[in-house]
Amino acid sequence: MTEIGEHVKHIQQSINLLADMSAWEESAFLIAMKHGLHGSKRENRHESTIDANIRKYLQSETMDMFCISVYPYPSKMQFPETEEPLDFLKEFLKGLWEMYTNIHELANKFVSPLNLRHLSKPLYRRAECIMESIVRTKRAINRYEMVKTYATPLHDLYRTNNTDESLHDIFDPLESKIGYEF
Repeated sequence: MTEIGEHVKHIQQSINLLADMSAWEESAFLIAMKHGLHGSKRENRHESTIDANIRKYLQSETMDMFCISVYPYPSKMQFPETEEPLDFLKEFLKGLWEMYTNIHELANKFVSPLNLRHLSKPLYRRAECIMESIVRTKRAINRYEMVKTYATPLHDLYRTNNTDESLHDIFDPLESKIGYEF
């Protein structure tokens, strides 16, 4: 049988990871905006809010189950400064893979050995969203590199960030649902 301390320690690790992810995304949205990647800006702003909501859910469940308050440690995570949009996308992809791996490992441990499957569900859902972002970002990198070789990169970036299929249009309605109505 697993001790309560192990459960709370793992919840603390999960809350800390979510705080790191949120801090990374909050700094990434500013850098994306600097590069004119407004769809990426909205994606990061939206995802940092989702991470904060999952963190709060885990904090609530910890109080309900164990009568223990768990706070995130102060995160110093930041998205690295980049000079070019392509550099931003590559750094973003690298960070997404790290987040995906870490959050998936934490979710797995909630299932076994801790037997807290219900706490794993939002983490698995978040991992799925991160994987979708990995695929989108890899496609954007490939497209940017192809256009850089064969056409004008600025034109492609403008087109993909300002069409009906852009990140902006995907995340605008999602952000409206969680309070960003401006």
